[in-house]
Amino acid sequence: MSRGLSGIWNVSWGYNDTDKAMMHADTEEDAINQAKIFFGPIIGQDNYRLGATFVREGSPLELLTANDSMLKGFDKLVAAQEKRIKELKEKIEEFEMGKQFVEMYSLNCMTAASDGVEL
Repeated sequence: MSRGLSGIWNVSWGYNDTDKAMMHADTEEDAINQAKIFFGPIIGQDNYRLGATFVREGSPLELLTANDSMLKGFDKLVAAQEKRIKELKEKIEEFEMGKQFVEMYSLNCMTAASDGVEL
């Protein structure tokens, strides 16, 4: 029954929410093949953890909500990266400001030297 019943299958290739998808398939092999086709770029080449387990009989319509945890997992990853981008932009601004201080100091020293003033 767990190897060949049509319905909802949980296919996973890792431990995070973004490494698991609910799929509608006829067999374990069908579920794994669908995962390779539709999620290949996410799964990557190292798919030794790729496996499928039968969850229950069901229709493809259930997939609209069955993959909510995966979608929320990706939303969290996007939010974390957006936060990181914001922090990196702030850090770049700090570096640019430091660079401006050095340039301003150099220009002031050149101006003072041309006017014969020692700093």
